[in-house]
Amino acid sequence: MNCPTCGHEVPDIGAPCPHCGHPESPWARPDGIVPATPVTTTAGGGYGDPQQYLAAHPVTPVDRYPVVVAPPRKRSRLLAVLIGALCILLVGAGVAVAGGYLGWYGGKRPSDVLPGSAISYGQIDLDPSLLQKTAAWQFLRDLPEVKTAVAAGLPDPKAVLWKLLVKHDDYFENMDYETAVLPWLGNRYGAVIVNDGGTPTWAGAVQLTDAEVGARTLRTWAEKTGTNYDVTLRDGYALLTEPKETSFILGEITNGTLADNPTFAADFAALGEPGISAGWADLGGWEKLSGQTIGSAIGVNQGRVAFATRFTADTLEVAGITRGFTGAAAIPDGDLGLLPADTGAAVSITGAGKAIAEAWSQLPQTAKDSVADLKLNLPEDLVALLGNSLTLAASAHTIQQFMSSSTPEVGLRVNSDNASRAEQVLHTLADGTSPESVYTTVNGSVLVAGTTADYRDRVAGGGPRLADQEWFAKTVPDHTRATFAAWVDAKAALSNLGSDAGDYSEFLSTLRGWGSEFVPGAPGEGAWSLRVVRA
Repeated sequence: MNCPTCGHEVPDIGAPCPHCGHPESPWARPDGIVPATPVTTTAGGGYGDPQQYLAAHPVTPVDRYPVVVAPPRKRSRLLAVLIGALCILLVGAGVAVAGGYLGWYGGKRPSDVLPGSAISYGQIDLDPSLLQKTAAWQFLRDLPEVKTAVAAGLPDPKAVLWKLLVKHDDYFENMDYETAVLPWLGNRYGAVIVNDGGTPTWAGAVQLTDAEVGARTLRTWAEKTGTNYDVTLRDGYALLTEPKETSFILGEITNGTLADNPTFAADFAALGEPGISAGWADLGGWEKLSGQTIGSAIGVNQGRVAFATRFTADTLEVAGITRGFTGAAAIPDGDLGLLPADTGAAVSITGAGKAIAEAWSQLPQTAKDSVADLKLNLPEDLVALLGNSLTLAASAHTIQQFMSSSTPEVGLRVNSDNASRAEQVLHTLADGTSPESVYTTVNGSVLVAGTTADYRDRVAGGGPRLADQEWFAKTVPDHTRATFAAWVDAKAALSNLGSDAGDYSEFLSTLRGWGSEFVPGAPGEGAWSLRVVRA
């Protein structure tokens, strides 16, 4: 018989189920019908437990081997498998549709058709992911060109860009975009620089939606404008090259495209979202092309840089990465966030003193001669003044103060292993100016200076800090980990200038911060950004 609770077979009638522990189960019948469990009662002949039922219904020998119809478990398992498979297919289809809608699968990019030997590359994508397009229109919504495009219907980024580029151009300005450009021009464009035996050689790629019409139009433009380039069709793109370099570029492409270059591919993958534009440069390749070696000691002629231009609803950023640099990593220790809350502009750099000390012997003599008349003991005095970190600040009222001929509020914070020497060097540099042009104080390893005693004290601390301000935190969010960081209070700067920007006034009035920062990562690597933040 089968247990009425779990459905497993029970070897003997009246024995507990060995699987779920259900007590004696004698009420299974040979005909496969499982009666309802008797209700416990004290009247009406009800049975309080299975033993009472067994006493009233003696078991015949045939009941020892009853035929019980088990629940249709195989059918339910098959149904579950089918439902699960259907769910997987639906989810997969949904991901595929969403991926196409969001721009996850974008087809070939210019890097797929340009030579892999390039030492620099740039691309523009006017049809990025849906998230990027939405954020871009939101950020740029107050620009007059965007307002006009939105008012005319669904905005076309190509149309907006076209009107900006051909403005005041005698040949293109009066060209009808809808009939002469839109039918064949794609959304992606790229260009590279390639080293051809010591000569920098360029090549461009323009995506086409109609290859025949696009190629014919581009050749006509070259003829009409006197621009000398060849047009070669490849994988949905028009390759633009100088006629004398066409065979060289095509040969380089045959050897492999930029997308096939493992170094480029790894750098672009690390970059993340490519946004509306992106670029890459091999500084080592440029060094070979130019033959210049200045800066190799601190790694500026080595390694690679990649960047992308991206949007959020309130931020435009050019964010990039550096990889393969050889210079020693600086230790973040900047004081940018410690400046007064009303700071209008500031810049902070760490490790400059150490970098000067290490590179001094390799600097060209012309660079040393340029600072020889500063009456300093070089490089020791510079090392002390630059210190472990140096932060220069100006208050939000500096422009107004300068224009009104009052003393501009400018301050300095230096964290140095020899702050006293740094103070002496600062006064030496200020020698010859007005007697009290620099007010300084030293507290341990920190030198603080200001053009006024009041501003010096404010820079030293004791009041609201810049790090607590919303727009500062959005503009340079990683300033505490940065070896370089810069900040400009955009609202204060624009209001102080007081100029009428005409149709662009509405957009400019929403700007709150401009900033930049470099954050070191693993040895030889780092991340950098330039940001504009609006309200």
